[in-house]
Amino acid sequence: MRVKQNQSDRQIAYQRQGRSRRQWLASLAKNAGGGILARSVLARGILAGGILAGGSLDLPRLAAADPDSPNELQRADPSFLQKIVIRDSEGSPRPVLAMDLDADRGLLCVAAADSRLRFFDAGTLQSMGNVAAHRDRIRCVRFSPDGRRLASVGNDGMLLIWNVGETISIRQRMEGTPALACVDFDRSGEQLVAGGFGKQLYVLGSPRSVRIQCERGDLRAIAHLDGRILAGGRHGWLHAFENRRELLERKINPGSINAIIPLRGTPRTVSVCDGGAVVVYDFDTDQILHRIDLGVGRLFSVVAISSDRVAVAGSDDQIRIVDLSEEKTIANLSGHSGSVSSLVTMDGTLISAGYDATVRRWDLQSFLRDVDRVAIGGDETTSPPRR
Repeated sequence: MRVKQNQSDRQIAYQRQGRSRRQWLASLAKNAGGGILARSVLARGILAGGILAGGSLDLPRLAAADPDSPNELQRADPSFLQKIVIRDSEGSPRPVLAMDLDADRGLLCVAAADSRLRFFDAGTLQSMGNVAAHRDRIRCVRFSPDGRRLASVGNDGMLLIWNVGETISIRQRMEGTPALACVDFDRSGEQLVAGGFGKQLYVLGSPRSVRIQCERGDLRAIAHLDGRILAGGRHGWLHAFENRRELLERKINPGSINAIIPLRGTPRTVSVCDGGAVVVYDFDTDQILHRIDLGVGRLFSVVAISSDRVAVAGSDDQIRIVDLSEEKTIANLSGHSGSVSSLVTMDGTLISAGYDATVRRWDLQSFLRDVDRVAIGGDETTSPPRR
């Protein structure tokens, strides 16, 4: 497998030093208004026997006016919730399949069912524009730790790596694999791993690009923990690899593992699964530390709130705040009218997105203070009014 990095004919690097998130977003909008277009030369290379076609890609201007934003911003309660509806160019709602956040810049990337990438200011949900990306549905998007790159994968078997500066442009492109469902950067940002419906993990970057065989295959989730590559698949097996060698193959759920996150500062991960299971695995002791069965059909997304609390969501339209040490749900957030596909957090705010074509902001910090006050008073799990 060989991957070559392209040489863009225009790259405007974002220099964070001395510039706030607001200043960066303002410069992005200014450049868009001035008519700046990003043009990149696509990478050439070979991956899994597929020859990459060279060429160029013109990205749309990152304009302030966009069908997703100005008329769709709805604030039912600014202290608690904001909502936008994701629409295509014809005004039809488009389900959200994946989402990620560069918290340092406050830049939110949303992948909808029309195979476009949309960018928003995470603090206001104001649209920053959208880009034509894949030929089929996008399954996962992930920012690098420094926010300068974005990876997207999808059913078309393509992995796109984007430069994220004052313009958005393609840095690398790979194709020729089976459908890809998951992608993740390691904490250094030097390694990127993608996987999907086949039996291989595609590892790009330090020290070199390789493929790792995973015989169970049909992978749906990838994460990194202390130098290990973690993967979970449709059949409920959790895998761990280091230096191309498989260290762990453990059945942790009867059905699919749909997302995995590390609990920072610990040797533990949290997986969410079909059947409504939340599974905490400890890699120091090689055992399941907690298994919490929530009794919902499928869980698709999980995000850490603290060292012992996570938010999870899935097919029953609810967002649940789960206390891992107590192994119970302590609060519910209601409002979505379809499966919730993605969750991210920033500065005490939870952002959710789903098949109802909405992206929503929740004042999580204030809400959890209320929950804790209720808990001290001895009441049961609490929920806010449905929005």
